[in-house]
Amino acid sequence: MTPALPPSMAALKDELAQLQGQISRAGDVATQALLHREATYVALDIGDTGAALSHALSCLELARASHDLPFR
Repeated sequence: MTPALPPSMAALKDELAQLQGQISRAGDVATQALLHREATYVALDIGDTGAALSHALSCLELARASHDLPFR
């Protein structure tokens, strides 16, 4: 039996899962980039550096692709 996660850690994991769902449903590049940025911070809070790096890179790639200079 695995130990139960602290409530705050479980909430963060749920938040990350929700963000990942929102990313897959987001229609525009800017929204996807912002959601990836938020997911980066949540993943860092959880301690999942792999997921954090993946979301950070996705955020950067989407921002570059947006051709919106202030957003980049």
